[in-house]
Amino acid sequence: MDYSKLSDFEINKRVAISRGLKVQEIDDSKATGMTSKYHELKPHTVWVSDGSGPWEQYAPTLCWSDAGPIISENQINILWNWNEEGVHGATADPLYEYEHENALRSAMIVFLKIQGSANVPVNPARSDLR
Repeated sequence: MDYSKLSDFEINKRVAISRGLKVQEIDDSKATGMTSKYHELKPHTVWVSDGSGPWEQYAPTLCWSDAGPIISENQINILWNWNEEGVHGATADPLYEYEHENALRSAMIVFLKIQGSANVPVNPARSDLR
């Protein structure tokens, strides 16, 4: 998958789903939460819930408090000013890396790459026994 083509909103939504969170869809019939007006004002943010708590704003591509636990749990490294142009990057293992001017976006794309590879069988012709 080419994550560079996804918006921050789509990345945040995929990260939330990968973390087992419920994501509120854009719905103008509700007076609060994820309305199209809210999405217009805060286009990167999704509303999430763990199912037992209230809905909360969630934007790990922009917010360290959302991204930090993911970065720590998955041992993702942030590379500040990775290249001469000042672009940042993120890596995990030697297999996953991504660079972007937004370091948290880089880290969340690395997280999605890790999650994607965990769902790919070692041998697609047989079931994965990992």
